[in-house]
Amino acid sequence: MKTLYWGLGCHLGWPRYQNSAGELIGEVRDENRRYGVVRETTMDPTLGRSSRSKARSAGPLRFHTDRCDVVSLLTVRRAKAGGLSQIVSAVSVSNEIARRRPDLHALLCQDYWRSRQGEEAGGERKVFPMPIFCWHEGKFTTQYSRTFVEAAQKLPDVPRMTAAHDEALDLHAALCEELCFTMDFEPGDLQLLNNHVIYHGRTHYEDSDGADQDRLLLRLWLAAPNSRALPPSYLPIWGSIASAVPRGGIAQPA
Repeated sequence: MKTLYWGLGCHLGWPRYQNSAGELIGEVRDENRRYGVVRETTMDPTLGRSSRSKARSAGPLRFHTDRCDVVSLLTVRRAKAGGLSQIVSAVSVSNEIARRRPDLHALLCQDYWRSRQGEEAGGERKVFPMPIFCWHEGKFTTQYSRTFVEAAQKLPDVPRMTAAHDEALDLHAALCEELCFTMDFEPGDLQLLNNHVIYHGRTHYEDSDGADQDRLLLRLWLAAPNSRALPPSYLPIWGSIASAVPRGGIAQPA
């Protein structure tokens, strides 16, 4: 199945690395239940649990984007209960915030500091500023995981967020829940999401008992050959902001 999935992914775009260990096809499952507590060697424990740690557990995932043009999931096995996929239009979220609270929308169009949180080897304490909402060459785009924003606030030299900045993120989260579409995955289901305009999340799930009965999804991160140019603020983590080139993913050790 992995070979077929890889072939499909290569037909659609350029696969990108999903971690500093060179992972190209991710297995999204409850690793804590399967293997025990998973130790992340690149993580600074003061920054809290990484987004990868949360994704590879049975817990819920907040709405976010990944560092690639397209994220793909292929369902191998479903959960015993839960594990619903949640998706929402980032454009709709932005428009609704602008309608309800233009003051908070203005903040979301300004820089929020993010931590790389050890995604790259040696990058445990690297930070970068980036707006939640951007417009570039007439197109809306977003890059967001609240986990990285919260981790940056634990570092001493990062500018502190105001109460209004937190309120803006709370409204953002509430509207993602309010406007989202929820779906249940069945074996063989394939999901492809444009990370520039779609947020995705997940509900908590419970696995079935027995060997190889756990919820299992295969994941690809893809750079799209028809991708748009990205804002300059994306350069530090995307490697390139040019359109229609291999970009994004996690930089590999030299």
